[in-house]
Amino acid sequence: MHPTICDGDIITVQPVLIANVRVGDIVLYRTEENAIAHRVIAIRNRDPFTQSADLNPQCLFFLRGDASRFSDEPVRPENILGKIISIDRNNFCIDIYSWKHKVRCWVSIWISRFKRFFKLTYRYLSRA
Repeated sequence: MHPTICDGDIITVQPVLIANVRVGDIVLYRTEENAIAHRVIAIRNRDPFTQSADLNPQCLFFLRGDASRFSDEPVRPENILGKIISIDRNNFCIDIYSWKHKVRCWVSIWISRFKRFFKLTYRYLSRA
């Protein structure tokens, strides 16, 4: 989840009703081996009128890390442990839903993608 969550950060997780999970939220979910925090990028088969996923066994959440180009396997509602509400980095609490933080992360992600692109382009051109 870099740059939103870095190594050594302390995250605060709040239990959440599945009906309150929205696209763009960062959730903590469990797999068979461990727990992972990723951003919700899509929700499928949720009841459009009640927005309830609790009663729909086919509801699936599609998650992806901020620095990843690929999504995780779909996650079922019962595997979601809670929603990340804050990050403590160097004794400073970061509101991950503020516009400043979102812009900073977006810029960091695009800079890293450009660096990766130029590095690969340089390697390709230097071989020729």
